[in-house]
Amino acid sequence: MSVSCLMIKTIGRTLVLSSSKTQIVERFHNETLIKPFFDSKHHQSSKLSSLSNRMITSSSSSSSNDSILAWDSNQDIDYEELKPITQTPNDEVLLIDVREQDEVIQGNIPSSVNLPLSNYEKSLDLHDDDFKSLNSFKKPVKDQKIVVYCRSGKRSQTAVEIGRLKGFKRMRSYKGSWLDWSKRENL
Repeated sequence: MSVSCLMIKTIGRTLVLSSSKTQIVERFHNETLIKPFFDSKHHQSSKLSSLSNRMITSSSSSSSNDSILAWDSNQDIDYEELKPITQTPNDEVLLIDVREQDEVIQGNIPSSVNLPLSNYEKSLDLHDDDFKSLNSFKKPVKDQKIVVYCRSGKRSQTAVEIGRLKGFKRMRSYKGSWLDWSKRENL
């Protein structure tokens, strides 16, 4: 018996499509959907391919999924995309200022937390409780959306690279960082 398996990792869930002689199984978190299909090997692989194409097309056509895909495929974020995030802060997106304390006194982007680049890598290695004690905010989770900024965008890019190496895959750097923000906000 020949079994084919295709795994598509999507944001927030993993979709597994497996084919055997009698079924295609789709798994979303704890839900399992079983769909029968043809017995022929050719039809199995074409059915699997057809279903995976429909799932990818369906996923990319939805505006919320487009937003999710754009988030994960872009390494940078700009002012126009960041501004609404700062106006309605929530736990879904964490905004981290990696400037040093003496720079933060010049001002900061609303809803941001400070984690200086000099402590950044060590902090990400800490246990959750130790992280919170040291930094006064909850440690981000690995699949959380994180935006990092600094003064001009160079240190924030370094922070994104470090974060990704530590397993934080949904990180973006604010291109213009504080210089761009303060100019646009007339600060």
